[in-house]
Amino acid sequence: MKIIYFSIVLLYSFGSLGCERKAQTLQPAISQESVNIDTHSEDISNVNNFIEFEEENRNISEFPILFQYNGLYGYLDNQLHLLVPPNYDRGSRFTEHGYSWVRHRSDNNLVECKILDRNGVPIYSAYTAQIIMLYDDIISYQPRGERNHIIKRFRDGTILANERGISAYPIIDNIILQIFPGEDGNAFIDLAGRNLFPELILGMMTRGFSEERAVILLRENRIRQIIDIYGNTYGSLDIFNTGRNFSEGLLPVETKDGRTGYVNKNGEFAFLVPFVADRPNDDFAALMASDFQDGYAVIQTVFDPPVWRYINNYGEYVSSELEVSWAQAIVDGLGLIRTYEGKYGFINIIGEIVIEPIFDRADSFHHGYARIIYEGRDGLLNTDGHIFWIDEIIGLQSE
Repeated sequence: MKIIYFSIVLLYSFGSLGCERKAQTLQPAISQESVNIDTHSEDISNVNNFIEFEEENRNISEFPILFQYNGLYGYLDNQLHLLVPPNYDRGSRFTEHGYSWVRHRSDNNLVECKILDRNGVPIYSAYTAQIIMLYDDIISYQPRGERNHIIKRFRDGTILANERGISAYPIIDNIILQIFPGEDGNAFIDLAGRNLFPELILGMMTRGFSEERAVILLRENRIRQIIDIYGNTYGSLDIFNTGRNFSEGLLPVETKDGRTGYVNKNGEFAFLVPFVADRPNDDFAALMASDFQDGYAVIQTVFDPPVWRYINNYGEYVSSELEVSWAQAIVDGLGLIRTYEGKYGFINIIGEIVIEPIFDRADSFHHGYARIIYEGRDGLLNTDGHIFWIDEIIGLQSE
């Protein structure tokens, strides 16, 4: 019997560690192509000097920056000033529409989620375990004590759906994929809540739309198909498994005869390239082949021990073989890796180490910063390899 894994929302969450300062001992050997890591900041003037440099050399995000401190989440403004104290046990990056959601326990010990605007001000709250930001002001959540999930516009309270679903995928192409429990299947609805394809009985591994394409699983015969926003089907491949979304016109696919590669929006292979799944021979497994970003993706070519490589959108290898346990797509010019020893660092598109894998935890860059933990200490890393310690930022700005 297969185990079904749902990955509705991926929220990278660090563990709560101590804050002992030991970073001054760090002396990584980095080549000229790599970035020197500055692991200490003497006072807040260092931060201000850095900000002046950054403002002259690149555009700074207009949205607040998510940080973590002792296992709790807060936000800095784009000048690294404290905007929202670390009071929340869950936190999310801001969407392109200027909203994020956070979670905490209220005074009566109930779990409460809030939506923040770009000034860090709460503008909506609900007693629920999590909120899914679907698009602009459209959200999905399960109210406390209720079986139904609701999809609504929080700014005016308009309810788009109120049904016994599990959740919904973020909206792309103005179409919502609503996910129902058990054998009830899935459904695509529009922004007025209307079922778009009532004749399709969709299985649980149906994917959401992206670039006017979606992968559906027909529940009756377990056939996977690629459809467009009008319900037209594409391709002649006998599909065993796919990635989640089309990106830059390409989608990772594994066929039932064992071929792997990326297909185009017509549903035919654009190129073949070897990659594996996180659980072999399981059509519910995640394919270890990323979306394309700026013309590049990362794939795991060997299962055990893991080997990864970066490819371009012609299916050509652009990096050497990366003998690491895990790798992510390139963001802000750098790709996050985790070594076999469990340390995190960053490489460039050809596989050269740019920021040494020394961190206990790290996430990928977002608007020029990545959250890291080094020897139990929370910080923000910029793409030049400079670390800004959260305890210093908070401490110096509260004095």
